[in-house]
Amino acid sequence: MRRPGALLAGVCVAIACVTHGAVVITGQSMEPTLLQGDICVYRRGSHANPGDMVTYRRVDRALAVHRVVAVGPRGELRTKGDANSTGDRDFVLPDDLLGRVVFQVPLGRYFGS
Repeated sequence: MRRPGALLAGVCVAIACVTHGAVVITGQSMEPTLLQGDICVYRRGSHANPGDMVTYRRVDRALAVHRVVAVGPRGELRTKGDANSTGDRDFVLPDDLLGRVVFQVPLGRYFGS
């Protein structure tokens, strides 16, 4: 017996894996917006504007999620964690941007941080 719904679901998951990614929050720099254990889903290759949350590779190659506070003339981003009083020291270069956060799953609120 064929299951067209299962096939469609599989195709949707495959497409989502190509066009989206996810990261688990491990730090406290985005509190209270994001807590440790929350999951952020980002759309790969998205353009970012001030106010957007983005996922990117830091200089040390670790993943981070911070908010964009400014966009430079060459597409470089100035970011800042919501809990931080100052912006990040390093700019996010376009090649290090993984994508714009499109939704979050607030698991940290349920499992504790």
